[in-house]
Amino acid sequence: LMLLAFLVYNDGIQTIIRMATAYGTELKIPSSALTIAILIVQFVGIPFAFLFGMLADRIGAVTAHLRGFARKGAGGPEAVSLDAVIEGARLILKEKLSPIDFRVDRAEPGLMVRGERVRLEQVMVNLIQNAAEALQDVVAPTIALTITATGQEVRLHLQDNGPGISDEIAPQLFIPFVTSRPAGLGLGLVIAKDIVEEFGGTLTALPDGPGASFEIVLVRA
Repeated sequence: LMLLAFLVYNDGIQTIIRMATAYGTELKIPSSALTIAILIVQFVGIPFAFLFGMLADRIGAVTAHLRGFARKGAGGPEAVSLDAVIEGARLILKEKLSPIDFRVDRAEPGLMVRGERVRLEQVMVNLIQNAAEALQDVVAPTIALTITATGQEVRLHLQDNGPGISDEIAPQLFIPFVTSRPAGLGLGLVIAKDIVEEFGGTLTALPDGPGASFEIVLVRA
C-alpha cells in the first residue's frame, strides 16, 4: 500500500497506468485494476486521489472508442493493391522520409491482399513513422521494407537501423499506453495489430537486429 501511494504521489497516473496495463492486453482489465489501486490510495489518504478514479474510467472509454473506430470501414474487406497502400503511406510521410533511405524490395509487382486500402495505409504509416522517429539521431538512417509472397500469404518485413526496442518495452509492445516515446500515446501499434488481425493477418515484432524489426502477414487476394 505504501509503495502504491508513493508511486501515485511522485509519478502520477502514468506510472499506475503502466503497472496496470502489464496485466492485460485489453484496457478494460487495466482500468479495473487502476480503479482498485486508486481506492487503495484513497484509503491511505492522498488528497485528490478521486480525480484519478475519474480518469481511469475515462481512459477505458476513450480507448474502447478509438479501437472501435479503427475497426470501422465503409465496406468489408476486398482485394487491395499492396503497391497502392505502400505508395499512399510514402506520400503521407514524404517529409519525415526525406532524410531517410527508404527502400522497398518487392518479390513481385502488383500483389493484391485482403483488406481495406485506407486502414492498411494506417498500419503502414504507423510502423514507418515509428521507424522514422527512431532514426532522428542516426547517421545514414535506413528503413528497408521487404515483401515476399508464398501461397496465400504475403509477408512484409520492415527493418530500420535505429537503436531498436528495449528489452523492457519489447514484451509489452502491443499493450495500450506502453511506449518509449515521451510524446507517444502507446496506442498506434495496438490499433495497427487490431486492423491486421481483422483482415485475417498478423503483426509481430521480431528479435532481428540491428534496429527494430516488424513483420506483417496478410492474406493474398
